[in-house]
Amino acid sequence: MGNADLTEIIRKSMGLDMFSLRSNIVQNVLIDALPGNNSSSFSPLARYLNNTTMFLGKYIGTNFFMQALLHLSAMDSSKVVRSFLVPDLSLDLELSLEWNNPLSTFSLFTQPDEFVGQ
Repeated sequence: MGNADLTEIIRKSMGLDMFSLRSNIVQNVLIDALPGNNSSSFSPLARYLNNTTMFLGKYIGTNFFMQALLHLSAMDSSKVVRSFLVPDLSLDLELSLEWNNPLSTFSLFTQPDEFVGQ
């Protein structure tokens, strides 16, 4: 089963119109398995999911398209603003809504950000 088959199965099972998954998980696992590779201080989940990106899109009626972009990054846990599953895995999220109407196409988007209290 190839990557295209996996993304198609996920897209259909979630009822999405668009789905894309890009990950270096195989490369990250192989690098982690190399003898003498003790350079990373990240948790295994953060190391394997580092630089993983997911794009999800869904048409709502004929005029609206909602989309989300999620990007996972391994980073020092003291610098992570939003943790995802483990403290050293950062989640960057962007949500948008496009409205296609006779005048033009309007796009509304947000990139939620949390600030660490000092």
